[in-house]
Amino acid sequence: MRQLLIVLFFSAVACSSTSGQGGGGGFSAGQPCTPATQGDSCGFSLGTSAHLRCDANAKVWAVVQACAAGQACSVTSTAGTATFACQGQAGGDTTSTPLDTGSGSTSDAQSFDIQADTGFVDTGAAETSPADTGSQGEPEVSIPQPTTVQAVQSASTCDPSLITTTLTGVQLSNLVVTSPVRLSTSAKTGQTVEGLFAEQAGGGVNSGIYLFEAQGGPLATLQVGQVFGVTGDVNEYYCMTELKPLELTPTGDIVMPPIAKVDVDSLGDAMGDAANRKYESVLISLGNVVVSDALALGTDGKPHYIMVGKSANDKALRVGSAFGTYMQAKDATANYQLGQGLTLLGVMEFSFGQWQLTPITLTLTSAP
Repeated sequence: MRQLLIVLFFSAVACSSTSGQGGGGGFSAGQPCTPATQGDSCGFSLGTSAHLRCDANAKVWAVVQACAAGQACSVTSTAGTATFACQGQAGGDTTSTPLDTGSGSTSDAQSFDIQADTGFVDTGAAETSPADTGSQGEPEVSIPQPTTVQAVQSASTCDPSLITTTLTGVQLSNLVVTSPVRLSTSAKTGQTVEGLFAEQAGGGVNSGIYLFEAQGGPLATLQVGQVFGVTGDVNEYYCMTELKPLELTPTGDIVMPPIAKVDVDSLGDAMGDAANRKYESVLISLGNVVVSDALALGTDGKPHYIMVGKSANDKALRVGSAFGTYMQAKDATANYQLGQGLTLLGVMEFSFGQWQLTPITLTLTSAP
């Protein structure tokens, strides 16, 4: 059997912390928060005033309501209940949301429950993908100031049937490359693009993003672990958040990429979209998993994946093909066997309506 190993750095870079009580005002979407002491607050999302909530699971500030341009988030308290509202001139009515200020309650904010599709697949895989037909649908929003991947991911909204350019002029700094460059081809147009995954330094949930460009661009000069900055436009490609660079600024520093160690039981279709969504484009490590289906079918009814879990009977998570690692041979025969033990390092993607881990490193650890 084929054993493939791509050597990557391992690290854990600590996230900066922010403290304050609900109703504050210096917080930004995507920044870390403390659910035990922080609940809801007025703050900022991508340069505009917003009502934020400390998400109890992700432990970052999530957007409950973003105010329109010209409006500001405000809070009033009546009988122990805080009411958050967007006030000011914005061409529409002021809205408000009554909330209990007593604790950092579990968030039901929409930013962690979005459907998505990556759109592109590795050129070696047989299953085809939707073609990139350009931006359509929602209007663009200009972002003149620097922001973070977490803020972009937390603010993302989309229609799973559309390709939309949702943010323009986004400036991101202190990103770390977490994957090699891969080539992908649109099944309809035949256009080949190159892309890679990167994370905000420090990692964590909502810290990953996919960058793409036409083949032969500057992304191909980056290497795993390289720190860089980028200015570009954010696309929701069938709800997969992608960034098309307009300007790339490598720093020359090489660091260990952040890796999230995740249990296989916390991922996969059975866990629901929100459980997987927070790891979109995040580099994760899965150890001690077992092949439970060596010929898992795609939406076209053909084998494209394997399934892995805690045992040979546990079909918890789908594993796809990319970065030179293929789950099946070209004649559709299995490359891996039922019951084989694996250790996986890869990124989470949502393609053709299904969550999958796209492996960068796949190591056999035991025989069937």
